Amino acid sequence: MLNNKALTLLEILIVVLILGIIVTFAVTSFTGSRLEAQRVRVMADLEELRKAFGTYAIMDSQSKYPTSIYSLITAGLIKEVPRDPWKSNYELQIRNISTPSGPKPVIFIGSYHKDTIEIQVGFYE
Repeated sequence: MLNNKALTLLEILIVVLILGIIVTFAVTSFTGSRLEAQRVRVMADLEELRKAFGTYAIMDSQSKYPTSIYSLITAGLIKEVPRDPWKSNYELQIRNISTPSGPKPVIFIGSYHKDTIEIQVGFYE
């Protein structure tokens, strides 16, 4: 009787299949974590910009928000416009929002590259 210590083709295929499943789960988990980390960074950047906009409005003699992110640089509140994880600049948008007293222009800042992530800065008046 032969003592055969070699692996059969079926055993090799099973091992390769199991390794493939493990790699698939690892890659999927890593990609999800990376995207979540990018979203967290965007929210932190936007919160810092929102604070800078609020400071600008307090410093302004008419208590108005700026109409450009670059105004924050001129005022010395930020050194440069931060870039989102997808290498795009954050954008400022002014949109009319319906309110009980009628439409009001509202300032939003956000990253509009892949997933839209934005926060409301305040009312523009």
